[in-house]
Amino acid sequence: MIRFEEILEKVETYNPQTDEELLRRAYVFSAREHRGQVRRSGEPYLIHPLNVAAILTDMKADDVSIVVIWRQWSTRRKLVPVPAARPAPAPPSQKKKSGRR
Repeated sequence: MIRFEEILEKVETYNPQTDEELLRRAYVFSAREHRGQVRRSGEPYLIHPLNVAAILTDMKADDVSIVVIWRQWSTRRKLVPVPAARPAPAPPSQKKKSGRR
C-alpha cells in the first residue's frame, strides 16, 4: 500500500513550494473518515484515494487537486450510501389498452 509520505516526497520533487500541512490535513481527514471501511477485496478503502493521489502526482498535479481527491472521496462515501446511489430498476413497460387495433 502506498503511504502518505511517499506521495509527499513525489510532490516535493516537482513542487518545492508544496503546502505540506495542507496535504497532511487532507490525508488525515480522509484516513479518519474511511477508518473501518474495506473494499470487496478486504483491503482498507483508503487504498483507493491514495492510489488516485499517486496518479495525480505522476501527472505533477498541484496541492489543491490532491486535496480535492482526498476530500471528494471522503464526502462522497459518507453523504450518499452506495445502495441508495444505485438507480432503481425501471418498471416493466405497460401497453396502453385503447381498444384500437
